[in-house]
Amino acid sequence: MTKQTVAMYCFMDDLLTACRPAWAPQPDPRQHLFDAGGVTTALVGARYFGGNLAQARRYLQAHWGQRELHKNGFSRQVYQLKDVLDELFATFGQLLKALHTEARYVIDSFPVPVCHNTRIPRCKLLTGKAYHGRCASKRCWFYGVKVQVVATVDGRPVAYHLHPGGEADMTGLR
Repeated sequence: MTKQTVAMYCFMDDLLTACRPAWAPQPDPRQHLFDAGGVTTALVGARYFGGNLAQARRYLQAHWGQRELHKNGFSRQVYQLKDVLDELFATFGQLLKALHTEARYVIDSFPVPVCHNTRIPRCKLLTGKAYHGRCASKRCWFYGVKVQVVATVDGRPVAYHLHPGGEADMTGLR
C-alpha cells in the first residue's frame, strides 16, 4: 500500500504539472494541499477504503504527514480540478480503448442518491421530477443521478455518463 501510494502521488504530480492545459486554473499559493495530493487522496480512498474519502484523508494525515484539510476545503479543491480530471479520464479512456483489441465492453449503471425521499422538497442541489428514479436491483426509489460506466471485460472503466435518475438507461446509451 505504501509503495503504491507514493507511486500514485509521483505520477499524478508529474502528470498534472506536464499536462495542465492553459485554461485550467492555476493552484492557489495559499492552499494547504497540492493538487496531486488531493487527487492522490481521492485515488487512495477509491482503491483502499471503498470510496470513503474521510478515511483516506485520515490515513494520509497519520502516515504521510499530510497537512490537515477540512472536508469542505478538500471537496472544493477537488471540484476545482473537475475539468482537468475529466480531460485526463477521457484521454486514458481513449488509450485503453486503443489497447483493448478485443473490443468487448461491459455497461453498468448505478444510482447516486442526493437525499432521502422525505427530504426531496427541501433539496436545493437538484430540482424537478426528472431526478426521481427507481433502482430495480435494490427495489427502492431514489432522488439523484444515475452513472453509466463502460468498462473493458477486465473491469477497467473507459467512459462514463451522468444523467437524471428518472431517465431510462437506454437514454444514456445513446
